[in-house]
Amino acid sequence: MLDLGPITLRVRSDIPAVLDGLMRVYRDFPVLPPDRFADVSLELRHGTGLRRFARKQAQLFVDGEPLFFPVALPLAPVLMEWGMNWVVSLREHAYLLVHASVVEREGKAAILPALPGSGKSTLAGLLSMSGWRLLSDEFGMLEVSTGALRPFPRPFSLKGTSIAAVRAIAPQMETTETYEHPEDGPMVLVRPAGDAVARRNERAEPRWIVFPTYKAGASLAVTPISKTDAFFEVQDDTFNYFMLREAGFEALASMVDRCRCMRLTYGRTEDALSFFDRLLAEERVA
Repeated sequence: MLDLGPITLRVRSDIPAVLDGLMRVYRDFPVLPPDRFADVSLELRHGTGLRRFARKQAQLFVDGEPLFFPVALPLAPVLMEWGMNWVVSLREHAYLLVHASVVEREGKAAILPALPGSGKSTLAGLLSMSGWRLLSDEFGMLEVSTGALRPFPRPFSLKGTSIAAVRAIAPQMETTETYEHPEDGPMVLVRPAGDAVARRNERAEPRWIVFPTYKAGASLAVTPISKTDAFFEVQDDTFNYFMLREAGFEALASMVDRCRCMRLTYGRTEDALSFFDRLLAEERVA
């Protein structure tokens, strides 16, 4: 059982690839006694019948019940991450859950909500290897009671050409083996920095909402957007806003009110990294 910060995770599996993935990218997280309560309990098993021997598959179970369709056996570690995302999105309602990457520096956090394929995970990963702390690649966990962002620094995924792009800038990056996703192509899970894991209980103040878009060959462009537009766009990227009702509205409105809101388009990662450093420098003199 692992202490991930906002949740404790129990994993059971008879699939060697799951253990290998855990050892590669979760090894910095504290291991808890097996009799401790677990917020999330996942079990990954071999497929049954012929699928245990031919075109081998993995099946995920949550609280003893199957979740999702089985996947090809090598994708079992990725299936574990999908299952955790699903359980957290349905259960962790002490937080307004925003689908976004979140990074922090000097106590100030940048929230990066974006559509799939926008490059937010790649950008957040690069920032986490350039002096910023990764709070999360999947969930912006905004505490309803305090308005602070709760870290959830799990391994993050890179796909396709992003793998080589990040590795070129951060050759020290540690990953799982490369998995072949049937739709997205090659992908890896990246081990979060040890500092991010050690500070997994250290909250951050929301300060920027940046909607990033990567376009090959594009010059850096920053467009401020109104807080009203930012509110509704972030609302569309939440998992539980409507379930939280008034508390969700108040939490989101307060977060947006405290943030500078903008769109970022870039074609070179160096430009994007420099832009975030400028945001921090401006904050220091504000």
